[in-house]
Amino acid sequence: NFLRTFYFTAYGAYGFTDKDFKYMALTRINLPHKNERWNSLQTYYRYDIRVPGQDESQTLLTFDNVVTLISGKTFSKLMKVREFGISNDKDWFHDFSTLTSFTEKTYYDVPSVSNFSHEVNNVLLPVPQFNITEFGLQARYSFNTLYTAGVFYRYFAVTKYPEFILNYTAGVGNIQKDYFNYHKLLLTIQQRLYSPIGYTNYALQLGKIFGRAPYTVCYLTQGNLGVLLDKYNYNLLREFEFVNDQYAQLWIEHHFNGFFFNKIPGFNKLRLREVLIFKSLIGTFSKQNANVLTVPTELSSPSHVPYIELGFGIENIGYLFRVDFLWRATYRNNGGQNWGVKLMLKPGF
Repeated sequence: NFLRTFYFTAYGAYGFTDKDFKYMALTRINLPHKNERWNSLQTYYRYDIRVPGQDESQTLLTFDNVVTLISGKTFSKLMKVREFGISNDKDWFHDFSTLTSFTEKTYYDVPSVSNFSHEVNNVLLPVPQFNITEFGLQARYSFNTLYTAGVFYRYFAVTKYPEFILNYTAGVGNIQKDYFNYHKLLLTIQQRLYSPIGYTNYALQLGKIFGRAPYTVCYLTQGNLGVLLDKYNYNLLREFEFVNDQYAQLWIEHHFNGFFFNKIPGFNKLRLREVLIFKSLIGTFSKQNANVLTVPTELSSPSHVPYIELGFGIENIGYLFRVDFLWRATYRNNGGQNWGVKLMLKPGF
């Protein structure tokens, strides 16, 4: 009973270049619940290098995973962050759950990597560190919810019914005695649609920040420097390309399930399946937020023309792999890849 109630993990690491020790400790507790409704509490304390804008719960590979080094490229825009967080994930009834959270973060300047600065009376002043405190509430609803679960973690499945996720975050902070506060809203709608020629997964996201916020807590899009396909990110963006305080993005992926390949004599014995990919992003970044913390020159917003990524994939290769051939339709020659080939392990027995 103890092992099914308490979970604990920790790590430590030492950087030989910055001569700094990093660490993290995390614990999860299964709280008392009725009718198999999920109810868990998590708390953690971490001091480590972080990728700005990266949501590790929605990222296939973090920046320091060894397989991301296959391409010979590594992230250069990293931030050192000390953070404490506590959250509660609870089912109120079968199809509706909430995630409430509190986080306290301290961002540290990393010379020649993340140089923070703040303009006062037309003079740029260095910012060695600054603090952000956030209170968050996520509400999720989907009819006939399906998920796979272990003892301490669960993963929701995309179904034929639309899934609605609304995130609200209230944040306060201080940069060189410049106090600010903001409110973030993020709405996600996703669903799987079936048809005679396969099925389509779509995901629509709408986000907006009210108030004043530094770019480090705005919507920073993540790229993919490696050769492995990451379905949670844009795969042809460079690591530090777009920042938005209001945005909309639409992702569509259609799986033909061999509708065309199965009609080719001989070739159909390979049981390969076709996939079409479309990802788009449009947004803006206000001058009000740009003045809170000096924004790196390489960051911009796809405000007039949306960023569009297209692709064709072949899955069920050897019942194990998927290969995507991707093309960057807009913002070409902008520092990122104009085209690329990505590989993904996806068993399809």
